[in-house]
Amino acid sequence: MTQSIIIESNDIESSIIFAKSYLEEKDSGNNSTSEFIHINEYAISIDHIRDLQKSLSYKPYSGKVRVVLISILGKISDSAQNAMLKMLEENQSHTLIILQIPNSESLLKTILSRCIIKKGEHIYENFYDIKNFLSLNLQERLLFVSSVENTKGFIQNLISYIIASYKVSNSKNNNIVKMMKDWEQAIANNVPEKLILEDIAIQI
Repeated sequence: MTQSIIIESNDIESSIIFAKSYLEEKDSGNNSTSEFIHINEYAISIDHIRDLQKSLSYKPYSGKVRVVLISILGKISDSAQNAMLKMLEENQSHTLIILQIPNSESLLKTILSRCIIKKGEHIYENFYDIKNFLSLNLQERLLFVSSVENTKGFIQNLISYIIASYKVSNSKNNNIVKMMKDWEQAIANNVPEKLILEDIAIQI
């Protein structure tokens, strides 16, 4: 398990996608779905952290790993930060803790030293290009395909994003997820990336 992560961003949506795409990677090939916890409170208190610490003392109720996303978009007390530091120090190997905060400098230096810091625009490579791609009509998507650079990297991020976005299980979502996994296999089999991306553009 990697170090804890700080995402310096106001964007909750992209932070959730980042967290869920990590789970998707770990769940690949497994029948169970790992655990995702999201704390989204304007003011994070010591009680929030203590309740979370209690939950984290148990192994994930499903899957092999757990990801905790704490969105700190307002205030976090000094006592809550000290409790958070203790939680990071005692974190179990099966749990990844992600702190989302607009300005990481407002956190204790001891917390910063225990985390990898990612700027918002870099947390999910191509995130805004992916959102733009999915909002285009078919003709615009095909034009995009002809112009995109680092095609393989873009496709891999696009597939991860779509799988994470369709986590809720129903027949339509399951079909889309299956389609994504087939395309992942196509990449592994060295099918030309432009052809895969064109197919995605047409099918999604």
